[in-house]
Amino acid sequence: RQTPVQDMLVERAYRKAIEMEPANYFWYAYLADFLQERGRDPEASPLYEKAIELMPDLGWHYYLGATGPLSPTMFDVAKRGLERALDTNQVVRPERIESSFGYLYERQRDYEGALTHYRRAIEMAPDPSQYLLSAAIVYSLAGRDTEALEYFKRALARDTLNRRQELSALTHLGRISFARRDLKEAVEYLSRARAIERRGLKTSFLT
Repeated sequence: RQTPVQDMLVERAYRKAIEMEPANYFWYAYLADFLQERGRDPEASPLYEKAIELMPDLGWHYYLGATGPLSPTMFDVAKRGLERALDTNQVVRPERIESSFGYLYERQRDYEGALTHYRRAIEMAPDPSQYLLSAAIVYSLAGRDTEALEYFKRALARDTLNRRQELSALTHLGRISFARRDLKEAVEYLSRARAIERRGLKTSFLT
């Protein structure tokens, strides 16, 4: 462990970096990590919030982890950061912030909360395909297969999903159709998914 003098110098360096690059969300996160490691959680939380406000795509925030529910404290931190982003962030479109809210609630297994925000993103977005897909997956997780089918089909109908997203939608549709004993549709969807996989493997091999 560093000495108190070394800690002071490191903290000053992070604060100077923030002063020089106030829009760089990583500096806030790094300083928050540093403070949290030293038991200074009340000082760390506002810095994490600021990092999320500046970059409201939660996938960039390593300290949130990749999967699983967040602690109540970190959930509140992320929620406040996203709320501030809706008011202040002029770079990230509001539907993307709403989608981050959806992802946040999805992580907590609060599917109704997630759907509320994904629906808002769908209403706001010029192209809502990816948000339709996100909502469809949550409907599926919640066991609401009828709504899931509708949203997966709406996402695919726009023909703007990327290959990975299209593959996900078709695979989910195939599985749901199979579970509902609609074997003809299940075969159709899974065959389309398989064709996409083969095209991807062929492209990878050629490159």
